[in-house]
Amino acid sequence: GEILWKSNRFNLALKFYLFFQKKYPNEYQISRNILICHSNLGNFDAASSQLTILKKINPFDCGEDYRVVTQLKKFTHSSDPYIDEIKSLLAKDLNSNSKSQLLFALGKIHEDLSDYQQSANYYKEANNLKNIEYANFSIQKKIDQFENLKKVFNQKFLQSSETSNLCKSFFIVGMPRSGTTLLENILSSCEQI
Repeated sequence: GEILWKSNRFNLALKFYLFFQKKYPNEYQISRNILICHSNLGNFDAASSQLTILKKINPFDCGEDYRVVTQLKKFTHSSDPYIDEIKSLLAKDLNSNSKSQLLFALGKIHEDLSDYQQSANYYKEANNLKNIEYANFSIQKKIDQFENLKKVFNQKFLQSSETSNLCKSFFIVGMPRSGTTLLENILSSCEQI
């Protein structure tokens, strides 16, 4: 499913995930991947239905799922039920990532409603949470990780008989939020890679 999804074959990936969702209805990642496929296909109603399933499986860690679904809809009424749902979740004890994703969703909703001041407030609060997450970033830890990768995936390893029959590998590396995921998505859409 992930190979199909990463190669932008969302309809095929969706069939695969739906098959396995029947076998494993409480598996969060399968349901989340279905939501992502519906999102990439621009299907708000199906994505929204999948969000309902995800909320039942894991109600306190679906902030990113709300953000994905809210990207698919142009909000026109301040009484939209998503607003109250998200605000209700924000009142709970959530991890920083879930909270920031919910705040990004509210920022987008209020932007749609032309309430730009409130939108900016939500975006600012979400970014402040992200900045706190990244405040503990250690460049030395990343350098050590890359050094360890270079030790494992050295020239000798890449030329060994175990890997000679495999496709050539390359790594996409970069700082957080620098575009590495976008680059990976663009490259994975190419059938020759």
